[in-house]
Amino acid sequence: IKPFFLIITGYATKLKGRTAFFIGTTVNQSSAVSIIVGLLAWKYNLFDDRLFAILITVILLSLLISAMGHAVQPGLYNSFKWLVGVLNRNISALDLENNQQVVLKDHVVLLGFNEIAQEIGEFYEEQLTPERVLLIDCDPEIIKHFEARKDSNVDPVYADPNDPAVWREYKLSEAKVVVSCTGSDLDSDLELAGYIRHTAPDLPFLAVTTSHEDSLKLYESGVRYVVQTDQLASKTFRSIFAEEIDKPAQESFVEEGRSHWKDTRSIRDGLGDIFKLV
Repeated sequence: IKPFFLIITGYATKLKGRTAFFIGTTVNQSSAVSIIVGLLAWKYNLFDDRLFAILITVILLSLLISAMGHAVQPGLYNSFKWLVGVLNRNISALDLENNQQVVLKDHVVLLGFNEIAQEIGEFYEEQLTPERVLLIDCDPEIIKHFEARKDSNVDPVYADPNDPAVWREYKLSEAKVVVSCTGSDLDSDLELAGYIRHTAPDLPFLAVTTSHEDSLKLYESGVRYVVQTDQLASKTFRSIFAEEIDKPAQESFVEEGRSHWKDTRSIRDGLGDIFKLV
């Protein structure tokens, strides 16, 4: 019942199919409240011992199966995404080009938003001739943030960045570069790598991950460059450590810490309410 309830409420609140499906499968289990209610009913002789035993068994199985399902949510979504397809009501590429003057040719595409996406957006904004960046994300807070920023060079699109229909609609195969910043869905990035390899083999495709193992899989699938955040952070920190460790104790890491603090505050002030999402 819960997944169908999420589909209905997701449609009413304009959630995307993936978001509604993941929420529905996450909460799709009998909770501890069910055990408490069953226990009270048994205590007051509303349930006999046999019925109570069946009820507890079903609840525990529900918890177990649901927990196992959480580990394979992306795969489940790929198998049953047609159930929530009605939620993926995206603006058409034609409307995007005509009404918002977004150019879908040799465009820079960011799939999802994080600090890497922020840096790329700022890089293009700081050019002598600022270049527009297409951001596709299914988080409404992030989309609203960029829609409210009239001075931003980011063109936000509220759509599922892991949906192959979205890749086709917004002409990813005709882009200058595609950067997947979702990070958490390896299967989707691998599928996108295959799509780009088939439709535009010369297109640079970059992906972000925190896993060494996933980075190898992404390279093997044809990703041009993998931003392995932990590896890059460790390399950067090594140079900082080498410069700071031999300084006097009262000076060591002081300026670097202050600089990082200021940079983080600057990011927070620039992103506002969506800072917590990055």
